[in-house]
Amino acid sequence: MVKHAAEQLHFTVNGMRYAAQRWQNTDTKGALKPVLCLHGWLDNSESFARLAPMLEQCDVVALDMAGHGETSHRAAHARYDIYDDLEDIADLTTDFGWQQFNLLAHSRGAGIATLFASIFPERVHSLVSLDGIAPPPLAERNFIEQLRAHIEERAAMRNKLPKPYATLEQAMERRLQSTRLSVVDAKDMFVRDLVQNDEGYIWRHDRRLHGASAVRMSDEHIALMLSLLQTPTLVIGAEQGMLAERDWLKGTLENPHIKVSSHPGSHHMHVATEHAPSLAAMINRWWREGCPV
Repeated sequence: MVKHAAEQLHFTVNGMRYAAQRWQNTDTKGALKPVLCLHGWLDNSESFARLAPMLEQCDVVALDMAGHGETSHRAAHARYDIYDDLEDIADLTTDFGWQQFNLLAHSRGAGIATLFASIFPERVHSLVSLDGIAPPPLAERNFIEQLRAHIEERAAMRNKLPKPYATLEQAMERRLQSTRLSVVDAKDMFVRDLVQNDEGYIWRHDRRLHGASAVRMSDEHIALMLSLLQTPTLVIGAEQGMLAERDWLKGTLENPHIKVSSHPGSHHMHVATEHAPSLAAMINRWWREGCPV
């Protein structure tokens, strides 16, 4: 499968310099469906580069979220809690002229997308969630312990420089283990997150993304979010992915606006050459049929 070249976008939202990639897919003169793609933790817009060109009659914008890919890092005093992304999504889609749009999101991005759709149901026409549905709940620590971990980890990372790797292959090796992707499938996504200097290759993403969040949602918060979700939602879990391994779908079956399906592959199934075409066909069919739930 050959990937279609994307239009490279750069724009400023709330003082942040954002990068994104855009695919406008049409075989007719009809209106295009606006689709905003939100990637997972430490990924970037390139993770949608195989799936996006196959989405029929769509104007697809895949974002490099704050601190990821080619988008700038947040200011030194700022944080990377998922709640900070919500305002940026609202503002940048307004700048696009998208009063209502569709969300296609993966993993961490899926949790953000579900939260956004719950807060602003009038703005989201449909939500497709890839191997994710909600942020991981506050479980191992209580509220106070979580805040302490956040402050201490930020302090530990403040003056820590990223480790350079001598070769591109060395830089990719560890990340390949966590994604369960092949070198061929993952390389372009990794390259977008790497910069080369005199010492070798370093990861471009903000190191603060590795630290503990200041505040995490409780089970009660997640249950409330899912109960208030009114947007037609298709959750596609990977058969060897995160939703299959944990009890993340609790609460979704009670909401009549949520349809749960599964698809072969691991957590990054949409990045894999083997799985992207059938995954796109599943999404296209659901949109064509009017998003039945």
